[in-house]
Amino acid sequence: MPTRRTFLVIFSLAASLTGTSGLLMALEPGAVVESHRIRLAATRGAREPTRTLFDTSEAIERDRWRAVVVHFTGESSGSLRALRRRRRRAGHVGIGYHFAVGNGRGAPDGEIAVGQRWRLQLPGEHSGGENARWYNEHAVGVCLIGRADRPPTQAQLDAAVWLVKRLQERFDIPADRVRLDPRVRAEGPSAFPVAEFKQRLLRRRPARTALVR
Repeated sequence: MPTRRTFLVIFSLAASLTGTSGLLMALEPGAVVESHRIRLAATRGAREPTRTLFDTSEAIERDRWRAVVVHFTGESSGSLRALRRRRRRAGHVGIGYHFAVGNGRGAPDGEIAVGQRWRLQLPGEHSGGENARWYNEHAVGVCLIGRADRPPTQAQLDAAVWLVKRLQERFDIPADRVRLDPRVRAEGPSAFPVAEFKQRLLRRRPARTALVR
Protein backbone atom coordinates (compact mmCIF):
# COMPACT_ATOMS: atom_id res chain seq x y z
CA MET A 1 0.00 0.00 0.00
CA PRO A 2 1.16 3.56 -0.62
CA THR A 3 2.88 5.03 2.40
CA ARG A 4 2.22 8.44 3.92
CA ARG A 5 5.50 9.62 2.38
CA THR A 6 4.32 8.53 -1.07
CA PHE A 7 1.12 10.56 -0.66
CA LEU A 8 3.15 13.61 0.36
CA VAL A 9 5.43 13.32 -2.66
CA ILE A 10 2.44 12.98 -5.01
CA PHE A 11 0.68 15.94 -3.38
CA SER A 12 3.81 18.14 -3.65
CA LEU A 13 4.25 17.24 -7.32
CA ALA A 14 0.62 18.03 -8.08
CA ALA A 15 0.88 21.40 -6.32
CA SER A 16 4.02 22.25 -8.26
CA LEU A 17 2.39 21.39 -11.59
CA THR A 18 -0.67 23.43 -10.68
CA GLY A 19 1.49 26.47 -9.89
CA THR A 20 3.39 26.15 -13.18
CA SER A 21 0.14 25.81 -15.11
CA GLY A 22 -1.16 28.94 -13.44
CA LEU A 23 1.85 30.97 -14.57
CA LEU A 24 1.53 29.67 -18.12
CA MET A 25 -2.16 30.56 -18.15
CA ALA A 26 -1.31 34.05 -16.94
CA LEU A 27 1.04 34.46 -19.88
CA GLU A 28 -1.33 32.94 -22.41
CA PRO A 29 -2.46 35.60 -24.91
CA GLY A 30 -6.00 36.64 -24.15
CA ALA A 31 -6.06 34.99 -20.72
CA VAL A 32 -4.73 38.03 -18.89
CA VAL A 33 -4.56 41.49 -20.42
CA GLU A 34 -1.66 43.67 -19.34
CA SER A 35 -3.70 46.56 -17.96
CA HIS A 36 -0.88 48.61 -16.49
CA ARG A 37 -0.06 51.53 -18.75
CA ILE A 38 2.31 54.32 -17.76
CA ARG A 39 2.13 57.69 -19.45
CA LEU A 40 4.45 60.47 -18.44
CA ALA A 41 3.07 63.98 -18.03
CA ALA A 42 3.45 67.08 -15.89
CA THR A 43 -0.05 66.87 -14.47
CA ARG A 44 0.00 68.07 -10.87
CA GLY A 45 -1.61 65.78 -8.36
CA ALA A 46 -1.64 62.72 -10.61
CA ARG A 47 -0.27 59.43 -9.35
CA GLU A 48 3.52 59.03 -9.41
CA PRO A 49 4.30 56.56 -12.24
CA THR A 50 7.19 54.96 -10.34
CA ARG A 51 4.64 53.44 -7.95
CA THR A 52 2.89 51.75 -10.86
CA LEU A 53 6.21 50.62 -12.32
CA PHE A 54 7.12 48.64 -9.22
CA ASP A 55 3.60 47.58 -8.26
CA THR A 56 4.03 43.91 -9.20
CA SER A 57 1.93 40.85 -8.38
CA GLU A 58 4.98 38.96 -7.13
CA ALA A 59 7.63 40.39 -4.80
CA ILE A 60 10.61 41.94 -6.58
CA GLU A 61 13.96 40.32 -5.90
CA ARG A 62 16.23 43.35 -5.88
CA ASP A 63 19.46 41.43 -6.45
CA ARG A 64 18.09 39.49 -9.40
CA TRP A 65 17.86 42.22 -12.02
CA ARG A 66 21.37 43.29 -13.02
CA ALA A 67 21.04 44.65 -16.56
CA VAL A 68 18.64 46.22 -19.06
CA VAL A 69 18.41 45.29 -22.74
CA VAL A 70 16.60 47.66 -25.10
CA HIS A 71 15.14 45.95 -28.16
CA PHE A 72 13.08 47.00 -31.19
CA THR A 73 10.18 45.18 -32.80
CA GLY A 74 11.60 45.65 -36.29
CA GLU A 75 8.24 46.91 -37.56
CA SER A 76 7.10 50.52 -37.96
CA SER A 77 3.92 50.05 -35.96
CA GLY A 78 2.58 47.75 -33.28
CA SER A 79 1.33 47.31 -29.74
CA LEU A 80 1.50 44.89 -26.84
CA ARG A 81 -1.50 43.03 -28.23
CA ALA A 82 0.13 42.79 -31.67
CA LEU A 83 3.30 41.42 -30.07
CA ARG A 84 1.26 38.76 -28.28
CA ARG A 85 -0.44 37.72 -31.53
CA ARG A 86 2.87 37.50 -33.37
CA ARG A 87 4.45 35.41 -30.63
CA ARG A 88 1.43 33.14 -30.52
CA ARG A 89 1.66 32.48 -34.26
CA ALA A 90 5.30 31.52 -33.72
CA GLY A 91 4.28 29.01 -31.06
CA HIS A 92 5.34 30.99 -27.98
CA VAL A 93 3.38 31.87 -24.83
CA GLY A 94 3.13 35.57 -23.97
CA ILE A 95 5.54 38.27 -25.13
CA GLY A 96 9.22 37.84 -24.39
CA TYR A 97 9.73 41.36 -23.03
CA HIS A 98 8.98 42.91 -19.66
CA PHE A 99 7.95 46.31 -21.06
CA ALA A 100 6.90 47.77 -24.43
CA VAL A 101 7.00 51.47 -25.36
CA GLY A 102 4.58 52.75 -28.01
CA ASN A 103 5.41 55.14 -30.85
CA GLY A 104 1.91 56.38 -31.68
CA ARG A 105 1.33 53.84 -34.41
CA GLY A 106 -0.73 51.09 -32.87
CA ALA A 107 -0.10 52.19 -29.27
CA PRO A 108 -0.14 55.69 -27.72
CA ASP A 109 3.06 57.63 -28.32
CA GLY A 110 5.38 57.28 -25.33
CA GLU A 111 3.09 54.95 -23.41
CA ILE A 112 4.85 52.25 -21.37
CA ALA A 113 2.95 48.96 -21.29
CA VAL A 114 3.85 46.75 -18.33
CA GLY A 115 3.99 43.12 -19.43
CA GLN A 116 2.91 40.08 -17.47
CA ARG A 117 6.49 38.84 -17.23
CA TRP A 118 7.34 41.89 -15.16
CA ARG A 119 4.21 41.78 -13.04
CA LEU A 120 4.84 38.10 -12.28
CA GLN A 121 8.63 38.61 -12.01
CA LEU A 122 9.40 35.94 -14.58
CA PRO A 123 12.51 35.60 -16.77
CA GLY A 124 12.35 37.14 -20.21
CA GLU A 125 12.61 35.55 -23.63
CA HIS A 126 14.10 38.57 -25.33
CA SER A 127 17.79 37.80 -25.84
CA GLY A 128 19.54 35.29 -28.03
CA GLY A 129 23.09 34.35 -28.92
CA GLU A 130 25.99 34.31 -26.52
CA ASN A 131 25.06 34.62 -22.82
CA ALA A 132 21.37 34.57 -23.75
CA ARG A 133 20.46 32.49 -20.72
CA TRP A 134 22.03 35.01 -18.32
CA TYR A 135 20.41 38.01 -20.02
CA ASN A 136 16.96 36.43 -20.09
CA GLU A 137 17.25 35.53 -16.41
CA HIS A 138 18.83 38.72 -15.07
CA ALA A 139 18.16 41.52 -17.59
CA VAL A 140 14.95 43.51 -17.88
CA GLY A 141 13.75 43.38 -21.49
CA VAL A 142 12.45 46.71 -22.82
CA CYS A 143 10.98 46.76 -26.32
CA LEU A 144 10.48 49.91 -28.37
CA ILE A 145 7.82 49.68 -31.06
CA GLY A 146 9.60 50.53 -34.30
CA ARG A 147 12.65 49.79 -36.38
CA ALA A 148 16.19 50.02 -35.03
CA ASP A 149 17.43 51.97 -38.07
CA ARG A 150 14.85 54.74 -37.63
CA PRO A 151 14.65 57.34 -34.87
CA PRO A 152 12.03 56.96 -32.15
CA THR A 153 9.52 59.71 -31.52
CA GLN A 154 10.48 62.26 -28.90
CA ALA A 155 7.82 60.97 -26.51
CA GLN A 156 9.00 57.39 -27.03
CA LEU A 157 12.62 58.33 -26.38
CA ASP A 158 11.63 60.31 -23.26
CA ALA A 159 9.67 57.32 -21.94
CA ALA A 160 12.51 54.89 -22.66
CA VAL A 161 15.00 57.11 -20.85
CA TRP A 162 12.66 57.51 -17.88
CA LEU A 163 12.02 53.76 -17.66
CA VAL A 164 15.66 52.71 -17.92
CA LYS A 165 16.76 55.32 -15.37
CA ARG A 166 14.16 54.18 -12.86
CA LEU A 167 15.33 50.57 -13.31
CA GLN A 168 18.96 51.64 -12.92
CA GLU A 169 18.18 53.51 -9.71
CA ARG A 170 16.11 50.72 -8.18
CA PHE A 171 18.55 47.90 -8.95
CA ASP A 172 21.89 49.77 -9.01
CA ILE A 173 22.46 48.90 -12.67
CA PRO A 174 25.58 50.63 -14.06
CA ALA A 175 25.61 52.31 -17.47
CA ASP A 176 27.68 49.54 -19.04
CA ARG A 177 24.94 47.05 -18.18
CA VAL A 178 22.39 48.93 -20.33
CA ARG A 179 22.62 47.19 -23.70
CA LEU A 180 21.05 48.18 -27.00
CA ASP A 181 19.69 45.84 -29.64
CA PRO A 182 22.70 44.75 -31.76
CA ARG A 183 20.85 45.91 -34.87
CA VAL A 184 21.27 49.54 -33.81
CA ARG A 185 23.78 51.49 -35.86
CA ALA A 186 25.01 54.94 -34.84
CA GLU A 187 25.77 56.03 -38.42
CA GLY A 188 23.34 57.83 -40.67
CA PRO A 189 20.70 60.55 -40.13
CA SER A 190 17.89 58.05 -39.53
CA ALA A 191 19.70 55.88 -36.97
CA PHE A 192 18.67 55.53 -33.35
CA PRO A 193 20.25 58.38 -31.32
CA VAL A 194 22.67 56.19 -29.38
CA ALA A 195 24.87 59.02 -28.10
CA GLU A 196 21.90 61.13 -26.90
CA PHE A 197 20.28 58.10 -25.25
CA LYS A 198 23.42 57.21 -23.30
CA GLN A 199 24.10 60.84 -22.37
CA ARG A 200 20.59 61.31 -21.01
CA LEU A 201 20.96 58.23 -18.83
CA LEU A 202 23.83 59.99 -17.07
CA ARG A 203 21.82 63.12 -16.24
CA ARG A 204 20.22 63.76 -12.88
CA ARG A 205 16.65 62.63 -12.28
CA PRO A 206 14.17 64.92 -14.09
CA ALA A 207 11.38 66.86 -12.44
CA ARG A 208 8.41 64.93 -11.04
CA THR A 209 6.32 63.16 -13.65
CA ALA A 210 2.84 61.80 -13.26
CA LEU A 211 0.67 58.89 -14.28
CA VAL A 212 -2.17 59.65 -16.64
CA ARG A 213 -4.96 57.10 -16.74
